[in-house]
Amino acid sequence: MLPVMVALLPSETNGLDAACYAVCIDPMTFDKKRLIKQLGQLEPEQIQQIKRILAGYLELEPLE
Repeated sequence: MLPVMVALLPSETNGLDAACYAVCIDPMTFDKKRLIKQLGQLEPEQIQQIKRILAGYLELEPLE
């Protein structure tokens, strides 16, 4: 089975206070107006990992 979660550990870059997960199934959109504030951003490796999982889940061409 394809792993569908990416662990996000707290770092200065992402601004998280506790470990959490990006769940990469059933993607949906939301209005950016609903965001209150930006805490930080994901590490490039985490973004690539999420993109790979979503590409597999959505049956898209694999990313380089």
